[in-house]
Amino acid sequence: MNEGADNQEPFPDLDAAGALRAAFRTRDSSSGNAQRASTAARVEAHAERQGYELQGEIARGGMGIIVRAFDRALTRAVALKMLREELAHEPRFVHRFLEEARVTARLDHPGIVPVHEAGRDPSGRAYFAMRLVHGRDLRRIVELANANEEGWSRTRALSVFLKVCEAMAYAHDKGVLHRDLKPSNVMVGEFGEVYVMDWGLARVVGHADAHDLRLRDQSGATGESRARGAAEPGNVESPIVTMDGEVLGTPCYMSPEQAQGRMAELGARSDVYSVGAMLYHLLAGEMPYVPAGTSVDGRTVLTRLVQGPPRPLHELRANLPAELMAICERAMARDPRDRYPGMLDMADDLRAFLERRVVRAYETGAWAEAKKWVRRNNGLAASSAAAVLALLSGLVASLFLRAQSDRNAKLALDNAEVAQKNEADVLRLSALQKLDDLGADADRLWPAQQELVPAYTDWLARAQELVDELPGHEAKLAELRARCVPWTAEQEGARRAQHPRLGELKKAQRELAYLKRMQTVLTSVEAVQDPSREEAGGDVAGLPRTAAGLDALARPLIDPRRTDHGEEAKGLFLARRAVEFAGPLVPHERASIRDTLAWALFANGRFDEAMAEEERALEEAGAERAREFQRSLEQLQASIEEQISPENLEDEEQRVAELDARVAELEAEIAKRPELAFADMQDRWWYNQLEKLVDGSEAFSDPETGLFSSGVSPGHGWGVRKRLEFARTIVERSVSGPEAAARWSRALASIRDKSECPLYDGLAFLPQLGLLPIGRDPASGAWEFAHLQTGEPPQRGADGKLVLREETGLVFVLLPGDTFQMGAQRNDPNGPNFDPHALDHEGPVHEVTLAPFFLSKYEMTQAQWLRLTGKNPSVHDGTRNVEFWSKIHRVWSGLHPVEQVSWEDCNAELTRLRLAMPTEAQWEYACRAETSGPFSSGDAMESLQDVANLADSYGRFHGFDTWSTWETWLDDGETLHGEVGSYRANAFGLHDVHGNVFEWCKDPYGVYGKRVRPGDGESLGSGLNVVLRGGSFASPAVYARSAFRFVGVHDYANDNLGLRPARSLSP
Repeated sequence: MNEGADNQEPFPDLDAAGALRAAFRTRDSSSGNAQRASTAARVEAHAERQGYELQGEIARGGMGIIVRAFDRALTRAVALKMLREELAHEPRFVHRFLEEARVTARLDHPGIVPVHEAGRDPSGRAYFAMRLVHGRDLRRIVELANANEEGWSRTRALSVFLKVCEAMAYAHDKGVLHRDLKPSNVMVGEFGEVYVMDWGLARVVGHADAHDLRLRDQSGATGESRARGAAEPGNVESPIVTMDGEVLGTPCYMSPEQAQGRMAELGARSDVYSVGAMLYHLLAGEMPYVPAGTSVDGRTVLTRLVQGPPRPLHELRANLPAELMAICERAMARDPRDRYPGMLDMADDLRAFLERRVVRAYETGAWAEAKKWVRRNNGLAASSAAAVLALLSGLVASLFLRAQSDRNAKLALDNAEVAQKNEADVLRLSALQKLDDLGADADRLWPAQQELVPAYTDWLARAQELVDELPGHEAKLAELRARCVPWTAEQEGARRAQHPRLGELKKAQRELAYLKRMQTVLTSVEAVQDPSREEAGGDVAGLPRTAAGLDALARPLIDPRRTDHGEEAKGLFLARRAVEFAGPLVPHERASIRDTLAWALFANGRFDEAMAEEERALEEAGAERAREFQRSLEQLQASIEEQISPENLEDEEQRVAELDARVAELEAEIAKRPELAFADMQDRWWYNQLEKLVDGSEAFSDPETGLFSSGVSPGHGWGVRKRLEFARTIVERSVSGPEAAARWSRALASIRDKSECPLYDGLAFLPQLGLLPIGRDPASGAWEFAHLQTGEPPQRGADGKLVLREETGLVFVLLPGDTFQMGAQRNDPNGPNFDPHALDHEGPVHEVTLAPFFLSKYEMTQAQWLRLTGKNPSVHDGTRNVEFWSKIHRVWSGLHPVEQVSWEDCNAELTRLRLAMPTEAQWEYACRAETSGPFSSGDAMESLQDVANLADSYGRFHGFDTWSTWETWLDDGETLHGEVGSYRANAFGLHDVHGNVFEWCKDPYGVYGKRVRPGDGESLGSGLNVVLRGGSFASPAVYARSAFRFVGVHDYANDNLGLRPARSLSP
């Protein structure tokens, strides 16, 4: 048995003869000592009579205790699992416990832990003995693989998944479903052995189910389930409890059909989904529905699971192999019919990927087989036409041997002759290599400056030659396409059903149908009737018969924060039925059920009825809960007003148009046949090569996103034409042009003047290429400069403040060089940088001398990042926000800070601009702005009012009630991050140095005292970790202190983590 599992309490090893008694005594030294000691004594006495020497408790779970023991007769270590004493005489728990032993015992497979013996002790307490497994669970293996530690890699971890699939395929063949697969239930032994553990929720097909796995509403959780080791809310491990009291732990790996209570659909494909979800964890580096670095309670995860699929893998890690993404997507298909039929099918695809063969979830057919053969034996990419010919010869030889074995030797010989006669066509393939070469060359042509104009011109000339050849390639492709063999309707249907974007299309279609239905409802003068049972898809026989159970099914379908649509009518049907069953409930519980009905009516466009039901809920709630339901009534009223506002109706018209176009685009993509059937293998081979070339050339020359354009390529940044245009004009626009020269003359004279700008103490330097002076900040006296490559210069308003628009570029503040005290200490109130909350690694306080430098006045915005990279990685981008995120109902804009960017992302993009992240020393100096207290605004946390966006009382009650800590004294009016510059600046004129989003620093994390580089204070040490500074909208005030250091890794990204660029000052 494993030595750690979900919802179990770890216990240290004990080797003395009285180990178990000591264990029980140590676990509870208060009320339960006598009972536990008595239990331990009885268990130990019985175990010794059975020939076992107990050696200490390993873990404690929901139903059982697992004890390490030594089998004297066979001289081996075993694990004894015993039913917990408080459950030992309850028949249903005894039955389930022994059923687990019986189910596990019937599975004789190397990947399933064998049961040696089962029985009862003299008091009737059930137990069974199993193999003792030494190793680590799959969760730890995934962590090691993603960190490339201890010899683990993603490829090696995939071999573990392959063994899991094989073990589960055996179990399914024996008619056994696991139904609780997750990383903690998979153990990897010291010598590579893999075991699927914990069959406590398993079911034998054809036998009565001993478990009711429908999920219990959390408010209805009984004392029994809570007493069985449930985790605290606010954590992803918070329990999900079944109707019969089983604590399931995290729902991240649960199938949608189980989450939605469709118990009749639970089958082998449900286990396939769970293995796919574990594979998602490996590939994404985070659990499904739980962004890395965040803490989400189980109920929130469950809601997200019911609403739709997790974030696509390609958005999280763009460099993942497409085959692996296809395997994961098929295994995790929302509809069980779209998943692998069985575990062996998934195992076959995993094995094919590891052996570099064709992955059926990704592509099929003879061309795919041939392509994989080439990759396994010679490598497809050719550096010259001669290399391509060599590869083709190898391919033809392979096809000859295969055809000969299939009695088609003549066809193989014919293909070889055709290939030799078509050298001109083979040479055409060298264009593929040109595409790769041009992409690699473009990635080296940064930053966009005048010195690179000749290189850009040469690159564009070479690229033009490639683009000019495109019509010839398209003509040849059309000629080959005319020779293809039509697909049958059955083939076309199967291909469409397996398309990786079919789910995306269906989701867009559902939202489009919903919006059009809402438009009809809102413009209709006739009364709207409730949907019939058939219209709502309600199967009464399979529905819960409790108000809480029905409410739990209804709520995700009508939740205003839902991301999937189409089942609002069903949600209304369920909510109505829940109210029918709510009569016996206490008033506030009945009001909660009616609140769901009100929102269900809202989701169906029946606003007057929704308000009436919410008012009834308020009446039923009683005085104690009136405030809560009054707030819900106000939210509903605000939502209705927003829904019927002219602006929203206009936005929805635009959304309908966008969705119409999106649906058409997806339909066209899905209808496009990825592989045509040809009678001639040679035609097939050439067609696929030319299709790749044409698709690549079209993407390359796309006027909006192509590298050969003035647009922005998501893979390479600015197109080369755009870079050339910028490089040709940047000197004039920023330095030498009449307006730029005049601005620099005024700025440099002002900065040198000690009386006018005492901040800079006579600092002298030359104009800075790429920057344009804006003027002095009236409040701070610091000079500010527009960064022209990231956007337009801002203008000052009548109040002297900069007016920001989405088109605005970075604004850099020139900070003077100085010596300052860095760090914090909590021991001496009269000493430097005293901070009662200071942590050890924030000290010792030490002097750092910095040269003048530029630092962005604001955090980098989503609009700026999008302009530079062609993509917006942010989680909160205006499309996935919590409802009521802004107290004053702001409209979302690109002025919010970019987030979900790793240190690696920031370093790569800023290097292209000749910018950088600030060093820790630069960041803290800028944040402090010549202050020495905990915050630049003052010593008390309350000084952050109007200065910082933190985890506050507004956010707590408007979407983020899962925060573990919030500042009750603070109401910053935002649940999420706010637009940059929304809060009061510090003395240097820098906004949001406290809160909004954490900000990356450049140098590696280390203890203070190591050598630093003169000038910018960068730590010269080395390390695997880096530092985040400043706190965020999701953190308490102590995280926003000037000296606070949060340690991260280079590839870490989160929805509350962004950046503030810096730039060095050229002499």
